[in-house]
Amino acid sequence: MAIRLTTPLKASPVNVQQPPLNKQLATIFAVLLALSVPAAAQEAAPPDGAPPAAARKAPVVSVPRTAATAPTLADYARRDPALAAVLSLPRQTAEEQLRAVKLLIDLGHPEVAALILPELLKQKLDAKQQAALVEKFGSAAFLKLIRLDPPPQGDQPASPLNGARIFAQACLSAADAAAHDPARLAAIVAQLNAPTPEERYAARADLRTTGDPGIIAAFSALASATTEDARANILAALAEMRPAIDQPLLAVLADAQGQLRRDAAELAGYAKVTAARTLLATIAVSSDASAGGAARAALAKLGLSAPTPAEVEKLLHQKLATLNQQPMPTRGDGTHGLWWTWNNVAKKLQFAEYAEPQLRILTAARLTRALAEVTGLKSPADARLLVVNSLEEAALVGGQPSPALQKIIASLSPAELSAALREAVAANALAAATRLIDEIGLRGDASVLATSDGAPSPLAATLSHPVRRVRFAALSAIMLLAPSHSFPGSSKVADALWYFVAGGGDPAVVVAAPDIVQASSWAGQLRGHGFDATPTRFGREAIAAAIDPATSPRLALVVLDSDIDRPTVGEVVYQLRVSDRTAGAAILICCSAPHLELAQRIAAANPRVLAVPRPHAEGALAALADQALALGGQPPATKEDRTAEAKQALAWLAKLLAAGSPYDELERDAALLNRTLYLPELSIPSLQVLAVLRSADAQTQLVDYASSQTFPIDARRAAASALAENVKRFGVQLTHPQIRTQYDRYNASESADKDTQQVLSQILDILEKKPPTLPSK
Repeated sequence: MAIRLTTPLKASPVNVQQPPLNKQLATIFAVLLALSVPAAAQEAAPPDGAPPAAARKAPVVSVPRTAATAPTLADYARRDPALAAVLSLPRQTAEEQLRAVKLLIDLGHPEVAALILPELLKQKLDAKQQAALVEKFGSAAFLKLIRLDPPPQGDQPASPLNGARIFAQACLSAADAAAHDPARLAAIVAQLNAPTPEERYAARADLRTTGDPGIIAAFSALASATTEDARANILAALAEMRPAIDQPLLAVLADAQGQLRRDAAELAGYAKVTAARTLLATIAVSSDASAGGAARAALAKLGLSAPTPAEVEKLLHQKLATLNQQPMPTRGDGTHGLWWTWNNVAKKLQFAEYAEPQLRILTAARLTRALAEVTGLKSPADARLLVVNSLEEAALVGGQPSPALQKIIASLSPAELSAALREAVAANALAAATRLIDEIGLRGDASVLATSDGAPSPLAATLSHPVRRVRFAALSAIMLLAPSHSFPGSSKVADALWYFVAGGGDPAVVVAAPDIVQASSWAGQLRGHGFDATPTRFGREAIAAAIDPATSPRLALVVLDSDIDRPTVGEVVYQLRVSDRTAGAAILICCSAPHLELAQRIAAANPRVLAVPRPHAEGALAALADQALALGGQPPATKEDRTAEAKQALAWLAKLLAAGSPYDELERDAALLNRTLYLPELSIPSLQVLAVLRSADAQTQLVDYASSQTFPIDARRAAASALAENVKRFGVQLTHPQIRTQYDRYNASESADKDTQQVLSQILDILEKKPPTLPSK
């Protein structure tokens, strides 16, 4: 089917006379000339023999005025010919008023535009009129008005263009609503198949003004078209919408099936969409004969010969290998772009905005699916590549893996899953890595932990991954596998368990300033903002506090005064960045004036470092801390997530210690329980670990906790029960002075409540190895 373009229309029977170049147009041209000529060049050279400009004086008109009187429009017109030209334009309609405001702003005189703006704001415009203004002047003009009228901050006065932001937002909203009006779009698309060429031409012209919503509607109509003529008319309209259709067309080529894919291939060839060459080559060697023929014809129109399957396979591998060097379809400042997909069920195009790195992930998934279509996944490496890229894509778009992908994953052996995990981690495809780790754990085959060369397996290696969620997923999978023997990298299991135990509670901040009073003041301010802040004086103290195993798993921020020494701030930043324990923490440098420039250079060279002048206003430090935490990179885990991880890690520790695990040094970092025991949400899980921990310190902690009247009685009873379990397993390990202290506590409890007396009596019974007695009712 060829795309039949409508024959050019003859002149309209309606006689529309073009007015001659009148005074109004001449004025606009004068303004445009003023905008394009530098101010210094607008002064005409003096005639021969005339005195220099400095010696010439224009006639002065004396206007009585007080110091407080603001300039009027007439004053501005007398001062500047360009302003006079704009102000002489008619300003009766909203369009004329907006044109004047826009020209004045473009001339660099928003203060003059502010005098005209009230005329525009008084207009009672309906949605249709607002949308018409956007169509006339373009959305960029309205976005500029929004930028020039920012919301007032605190006690600051409103901008001179006060009201422009609300007006512009209302117009943009009206234009967006008009563009997305389903009834209007449906009517335009229906007119593409009108009986007369004039009606079809008018419909194509209207469709070009609708942007993305019109493209979506046209492709949906193409998918539902039942006749060749209807498809030809829609394709002709889409061809006139280049380059806006390029990315939507790639989505249809990649995801559609049957007749629609054939039509898309024909459109790509007719419109010479060079970006479609790779997908056209894929379709050309596919099993779809109809679409394949259209794709080969399209390639011929692009000056390319029909490829062989081997050539397409090589091309796709090259595209995937060089993806990081290829430009992405971004817009605006080049950091974000739209990603289009075709939904075969809804027969509709869909799009969403993604950052440039995310666009590469989505492109990789699309190219890998094309590779699978060509090769049939005969290569295990191609199958793993498809799994990794498709899982990363599913996580990015917020969906679940498709049934087809789940079937492919199920077909992979544990060894192949392990290889896919290694490739995912190497490609920094962390969402895919997490899903693969979960799958390995569910398989229950601990053989994936064994290696022939003694190096840690991909699963064991991720126990020390810098990204928290990957590390926790690996620990969870190994706990599911429950190996009965040690394996390469098993020493990292204990490290990971205690890392997550220490992560519970409030986020930690380390503060360093040469004046310890200042450091303590900053730490106090941050404690009021929900942080567990530690003040230090020297650089080495800050580094030691940050890498402390009790702090680093929950370290969110390090605040450094620019004047610290032993070592200086630059060395401290370097040490924090190279340590695995602190590499992900944000750093805020509060600078004295002499050191601000140096600190800003340090911040420019290091991610997640913010350098600012020292804060003095109330609440300023907390605001700067939030700003530093919002810098790029992995956001810190929430307190709720870290506490949930700590609970689970404590439960795993209690189980492993009770059963006799294959992991060495599980008890090495048990001192971390000194903190978690006193966190209300972690006290019971900590008691369960202490109950099976072979240590005199464990019994000391249990006795002290159960004897304290500051904790809930149920928690103290649980501590006494944990002590009984510990003594049953390991015997009494307390010293004689400690036991005497416990008798003194009991004897001093004469005035204490009955529940306390019963708990203290129970402790003595345990230490005397008497059977427990039930508390009286």
